[in-house]
Amino acid sequence: MPATKWDSSLTAAKCELLSYSVSPNDTQDQTIVRGYKGLSYASAASIKAVLDAETTVTSPSIDGVTFSGTWRVDKAQIIRTESGPTAGSHEVRQTMKYGLNLSCMSTVNERLIRARAYPIEQNENSWMYYELMQNEENKKWVNLSYAAALAEYQYLWRYYDNDDFYTPPEESTKINVREYTIINIVRTFTGSVVMVLYYGGYDVGTGISFSLSGGNYTVAVGKSYIVGVSLSVGTPPLSFDKWLPTLTEITNPLMETWYSEENDGSYSMYRNLKETSNKPYKKVRTLQYAGMARVYGLPSALDNYVYIYGMNDEDVVIYEHAKFRIGNDVYRVTADCSGDYYDPNDDTTQWVWKPSITPVVTAATEDLVDAGESNETQVYFEAL
Repeated sequence: MPATKWDSSLTAAKCELLSYSVSPNDTQDQTIVRGYKGLSYASAASIKAVLDAETTVTSPSIDGVTFSGTWRVDKAQIIRTESGPTAGSHEVRQTMKYGLNLSCMSTVNERLIRARAYPIEQNENSWMYYELMQNEENKKWVNLSYAAALAEYQYLWRYYDNDDFYTPPEESTKINVREYTIINIVRTFTGSVVMVLYYGGYDVGTGISFSLSGGNYTVAVGKSYIVGVSLSVGTPPLSFDKWLPTLTEITNPLMETWYSEENDGSYSMYRNLKETSNKPYKKVRTLQYAGMARVYGLPSALDNYVYIYGMNDEDVVIYEHAKFRIGNDVYRVTADCSGDYYDPNDDTTQWVWKPSITPVVTAATEDLVDAGESNETQVYFEAL
């Protein structure tokens, strides 16, 4: 079989569409796999040189159909064909992704992976706690070049403060900011800071200012702000659309940031950003013995009972076998005990429980209660 039967170069007329895919939720995420079949094995070296040099393809024509735009080459393979009418030849398969790798993070390549909000607790004790809400957003930015991933990462992995941006008070002094940067206002300053958004390849406006007393945004010492973006729509030919930075207050931010290489050679930047509410809400747990239970009155050594008050509910029953501690002494309840309305000498009115206990009251318990403030010695139940 003569070697001249097979093509020695990648002929556009013989380019076949092997597959095409697009994400319905992201039309920028398009992939083409094209193939050239019947290639001479003797031309493998020259074909490899062509593939090595081809990193982008503009408006590729495949099976007579032109796919507009610029496509970046993801992967190219030379595969030997062992069967069928082209047996003994080679096939080139080339996978292409739509669009060039981008030079910065922006709303164009931002993707929301997950967002959720959930409560977190700050425990005061076993029965009362403070609840705050935490909002968590996990985002990624796709199709970044390696250089862009390195550059953008520096603006995402850390918190900035106004000292990082502020140079004395000439308002004409401008600084570049990236979207998603978090700025903490750590101390007072005079004048304004003018921020200009960095968006590689996009038109940006002259910037916005922030200060303690005015400007586009008024900020406060001790608060944190995250840089966003807004589009200022212009009217051609006198003006054109411009991207401008914004500032939005963010409370108690926590973040985790990383980037990684994808199969197509591009890089994706990831950030998990948490924001915690400032205002806590007091909540209590409905627990059987979890009030502020305290010893009522003055127990005496060798008593086989003790008076207790301060339970959460008048209907609470202290059940047989319940276990509690007064100081370092541990007592076990020997029979079910309900509360009773107690009015000793008209001095005070309380719902009081009088459980029978074993062992009997120790001298250490008597001394502890005698030495403490009246009716304030804590009873710690094991069963919460």
